[in-house]
Amino acid sequence: MKKINVNLQIILYYQKNISYKDGFINYNNKENKYRGDVKFVINGEHTNKLGRTEELNIREGDKLELHFTDNITSLQSFFDKNSDPNTIYIYNISFGNFFASSVTRMDYLFYGCNSLISVDFYNFNSSLVTKMNNLFNGCKSLKYVDFSSFDTSQVTTMESMLSGCNSLEYIDLTMFETSSVKSMNSLFSSCQNLKVIDLWNFNTENVIYMKSMFINCYSLKILDISSFNMINVENAGNMFSKLKNLTYINLYNVINSKDYIKESYLKEIRNLTVCQKKKNCRK
Repeated sequence: MKKINVNLQIILYYQKNISYKDGFINYNNKENKYRGDVKFVINGEHTNKLGRTEELNIREGDKLELHFTDNITSLQSFFDKNSDPNTIYIYNISFGNFFASSVTRMDYLFYGCNSLISVDFYNFNSSLVTKMNNLFNGCKSLKYVDFSSFDTSQVTTMESMLSGCNSLEYIDLTMFETSSVKSMNSLFSSCQNLKVIDLWNFNTENVIYMKSMFINCYSLKILDISSFNMINVENAGNMFSKLKNLTYINLYNVINSKDYIKESYLKEIRNLTVCQKKKNCRK
């Protein structure tokens, strides 16, 4: 058996009793292409079960540690509900002891994890990541995620990254470097409890797609996209659709040469204050 790498550890907590049988937790799937072994530790006790034919029982509230032997280059679909139906019962995940430095993909990582409440990315190295699309898509219970340590300089797609995160009330993306991103389609779609989205720092000069970016954000009151450069955007349809409670939008420095942000769209939102060309702008 390969030696476990103590610096490649992910910790999971489940909200109900679950059992894995006949090849449980298949981390050697075609999406992530991981070919090493995985060691499972439950509440500090090692098991020798490696997910082939043995049965593994995890009780509600148990601490499950995943220890990997080999370096990981892709986390694609690792906890996707379609790869492992039991991931819908995970409520907390920590990458605090996960020091992989060569991860390039995070797309669909938590897709459909509808019980997931919080994720700890402390120490996570994302400097080579290129795909973050559908990262939290369908995580309807997600309330907190800290992206402050993220390096997103290589990311090319954030499509549907937070789509369907109905319980999310606050998100800080001020550390995001988005100059390589080409698609932001549905990035915040159906984030129904977000009240403020501040994207003043977003570099969108290479973005091509912004379709439905904020659609169905029913509770959104304040939106700052003052730095947006939309010169290369080809599709921004329904970008502001169903923002019925929006009261303030900052368009101060927006480059909107193709008129994707049409005044008629904004007029559909009642009692909206638009900051544009030094008019109606808040400090």
